[in-house]
Amino acid sequence: DGQVVYLALWSVAYLNAHDCMRRAVPLLQDASVVRRYAALRILKELRLKEATRAILPAFDDPDLRVSYSAYKAGDWYSANVDDDT
Repeated sequence: DGQVVYLALWSVAYLNAHDCMRRAVPLLQDASVVRRYAALRILKELRLKEATRAILPAFDDPDLRVSYSAYKAGDWYSANVDDDT
């Protein structure tokens, strides 16, 4: 389930990273932890400036694997946050 979601998102990202981001963001609220993790992973890998804000809800995910993964994204996240927040 998570692998299928990740590969589908990756396939979209191969052609259009912004379209992939639009598809991945709603999955961060999915009931399935593996889908949430797959969406977060692809958002981290895209490293789009727009994705930095999209991953913020994942910090508060009830599953520690997801929230820790969001925390580990901090290396690129902190460099991409605008000062106008």
